Amino acid sequence: MKSTIVYLHGYGSSPEGDTAQHIKNSFPGQKFIAPAIDHNQHPDVLKKQMDNLAKRLKKHDDPIIVGSSAGGFWGDYMAAKHGIKTVLVNPSLKPSANYKKYNLPKEHYAAYKKLEDASVGHARHHVVVFHGTEDTVVPREHIHTHYKNPIDLHGEGHRVVNFTPVINTINKMIGNFPEHH
Repeated sequence: MKSTIVYLHGYGSSPEGDTAQHIKNSFPGQKFIAPAIDHNQHPDVLKKQMDNLAKRLKKHDDPIIVGSSAGGFWGDYMAAKHGIKTVLVNPSLKPSANYKKYNLPKEHYAAYKKLEDASVGHARHHVVVFHGTEDTVVPREHIHTHYKNPIDLHGEGHRVVNFTPVINTINKMIGNFPEHH
C-alpha cells in the first residue's frame, strides 16, 4: 500500500529544510507532502489551513502526519480533530506559553490558548510521540499535557540528529492501522 506522508515543519523551518528532505528521501516509494506553514500567521488562519489539508488528505491513501516542534502542535490537532495517524517529534503543545519568545501579537497567544483548551479531552489514536531528552526548547511537561509516555530520544536536543527511531516508526505505520474504508 502506498501512503501519503505529510510533514508539518516547525517555526523557522520550511518544506525544503533538512528534516523534511530526510523524511522525503527515506520513503522514495511513498507520496510526500510538505506544506509551507507561516507560523507567524494568526492561529485561526493556520487552523483553517490544517482543516483544508485534512479534507484534501481524505482523497489520499493512508495519510501519515509527521509534525515537529510548532508543526507538532498542528500534527496533534490533526490527530485529535481528524483522527489521522501521526508521529510527533518534540511537539510544541503549549504555544500560548512557548511562543512568547517570537513576540507574536497578543491575540495570537489568546487564540492558541483557546485551541489548547479545546483539544483537552479529545481522543488521540494512532499517535507516536518522541521527545529529545536534551530538548531545551519544548519542555517535557508541555508534552505531558496530552501524552504521558513519549519515547525518549536519549542525548537528542530540539533539532534531532539521529532520526532513525522516527523513520522506523513511520515505516511501521505505512499500510497499517487504522484502515479507512
